[in-house]
Amino acid sequence: MHEAGCPPHDYGKPISEIEQGTTQGHQPWRSNPYTVAEAALGQVETGLNLRTVDSIPYKRTIVSPVHQRFKFDLIDSHHIDEISVRRLHWHNPRTGKTELTGVWWATKAVISDCTIANRK
Repeated sequence: MHEAGCPPHDYGKPISEIEQGTTQGHQPWRSNPYTVAEAALGQVETGLNLRTVDSIPYKRTIVSPVHQRFKFDLIDSHHIDEISVRRLHWHNPRTGKTELTGVWWATKAVISDCTIANRK
């Protein structure tokens, strides 16, 4: 979904690195899809106060058990940002099987107004 001609912001990092860090107790917030979406919103909206980002109205759509979308209504700037998050699958080298992790990762941000100056 593209609105107002804004290109999506894609995220990426090696899955094994994320899973390993999370299972070792790093970034425990990655187990919550909402906090992952909040963090991604802070990356694309540089003017946000991260201490108050949880007060921004949003709508969550559960696309599947491993995919959710959050639409944040940025009232002050009159636009909506949509953040997609997914639970990661990874190939376990010990078992040879693909497993679903408890780790959520922001995969795409769609911005409804890309003319705003505080854009990364």
